[in-house]
Amino acid sequence: MKPVSSLTTAEDITLVNLRDIPNDLVFFSEVLGVFAAQKINIDMISQSTSFSDKFGVSFTVPGDELEETLTIIAALREKHPNVKLSANGGNAKITIAGEGMRTTFGVAYTAVKAMSDHGIPIQLITTSETEISFLISAAYLYVAQDALKACFDL
Repeated sequence: MKPVSSLTTAEDITLVNLRDIPNDLVFFSEVLGVFAAQKINIDMISQSTSFSDKFGVSFTVPGDELEETLTIIAALREKHPNVKLSANGGNAKITIAGEGMRTTFGVAYTAVKAMSDHGIPIQLITTSETEISFLISAAYLYVAQDALKACFDL
């Protein structure tokens, strides 16, 4: 069984970064609640490890929700001025998946090396046992597709 059996992409993705969040998750749960109330789908959630009373988190939202996202961020900045919030659009998500990833070592290494070998900066990575998703600038999408297809024989 091949470790990676599929590659999918999504375009027009916005990356949202929050830094210096109080380390009690109350604030972040409120943020998620605001996005949910606005019916904005959040994807690729990645929390950084906390070594203090603060932490950071990144996630993605659909690009067509950028205006609403910026409105939410502006309101959050007013309510929580110490939290650093930013958003940037013009990104794409590329996901490799396969059941064989469960038992194959080095899939992440192979994928990241392929991206590195082609000069593709990775903004965010999320994983599961059977998927790895990369957020990259949309300008690199076709190069990333070709690189990953080549190294996983897709």
